[in-house]
Amino acid sequence: MSKLFSGVSGLAAAILLLAGCTHHHRESEESSAPAPAAVTSAITSAYPGAQITATHSEKEEIDLFEVSFTADGKKHDADVTPDGTILSVEETVGESDVPAAALSAIRNAAQGASVRRYEKATKMANVDKTTHAITRLSTPQVSYEAALARDDMHAEVAVDADGTVTEQPKWKKRSEKED
Repeated sequence: MSKLFSGVSGLAAAILLLAGCTHHHRESEESSAPAPAAVTSAITSAYPGAQITATHSEKEEIDLFEVSFTADGKKHDADVTPDGTILSVEETVGESDVPAAALSAIRNAAQGASVRRYEKATKMANVDKTTHAITRLSTPQVSYEAALARDDMHAEVAVDADGTVTEQPKWKKRSEKED
């Protein structure tokens, strides 16, 4: 009887896991699509000389495009609405570009893990999760992220410029996809 109960509960857990994965996929769907002119124009206006390398449409709280581009020799990823509103930009940076307080917090959170990449994240607008209204920020919010690696595990940590940790590392096996 206990084997039957164990098998049934395992099957139920697998079904719930699959249902959760399907639900998550619906919340954030991604497809390759050409971006509207307003999207590419927003990037080239904000980053003169930018070379757009890829665009993907995404459906999260709202429809948006993730635009990958290079500017000033650095890689960037931006979330842009179809009307050209830039919500946020992530830029690959070097360790020397990370403020001392943020770097110290990243090192403490890494607990000896190696840092594979640093990014500067600049949030330029908020999206209300209920109404989906977009509010531009009067002053962009800057934070820093670091991709960490240890043995066969990976994680990401995020901190504000003052060193406040906003996202603790969640360690996953390298075979698991990053969020």
